[in-house]
Amino acid sequence: MKFLQILVLISCFCFSAYGQSSNKVFSLSGTVYDINKAVVVGAEITVNNTKGKIHKARTNDSGEYEIVLPIGSYTITFNQNGFKTLRVINLEVNSEIKKNLDVTLEVGRCEDCNGALYGERWDDFAILSGVIYDSSGAAIENAKISFRDSENKERNIKTGKNGGYKIKLPNGVYSIEVQATGFKVFKIEKYKATGTYNGMKFDVVLEVKNCDDPTINCSSITADPIKNKFIRGN
Repeated sequence: MKFLQILVLISCFCFSAYGQSSNKVFSLSGTVYDINKAVVVGAEITVNNTKGKIHKARTNDSGEYEIVLPIGSYTITFNQNGFKTLRVINLEVNSEIKKNLDVTLEVGRCEDCNGALYGERWDDFAILSGVIYDSSGAAIENAKISFRDSENKERNIKTGKNGGYKIKLPNGVYSIEVQATGFKVFKIEKYKATGTYNGMKFDVVLEVKNCDDPTINCSSITADPIKNKFIRGN
């Protein structure tokens, strides 16, 4: 009798474990933009899995959407009147609880598509963020960060009051330059930016210019200058 009770308990446990593992889900969410970075309201998102099952959603007033899906491989189609269709093929999720998928729709009619797919996939871009510090660990406001790609195209951004910045870059290799009044210029060549779910982190410590520089009030320097240091990144 006791043996049978143990068998029943084991069977229940196995059934429960199987049920949980076969019903894992994840949340797919994101924002739909137009090419001017304005949000697209009411866009229809259609999600198809490999077995032909369809899930649908629409963007809200903020251009955002969210769909809860079983873990698997999906083709996702974005449609809205006045825009060309965007299709993301073979988006595969095996273990993540949340997946972010922001897209940009191109203006036009689907009759113009000629079977082509338009727009930007989430992994075509790298989200690069970080903080610019001085040698004492204080954040540097209004530092200019320049990113120059292999075609010599330059993108610039400035740090905020907390010394932080965030920029979206097409995947590629960049030379990066950081400038701030009273500090030596920081440069790094051939930094590879690639799309990742969690983004990329790039913090920098700037070295104060020599006190012989007339633009520097040395009495305001509270820490010994250190060599320019690239702290984190890929």
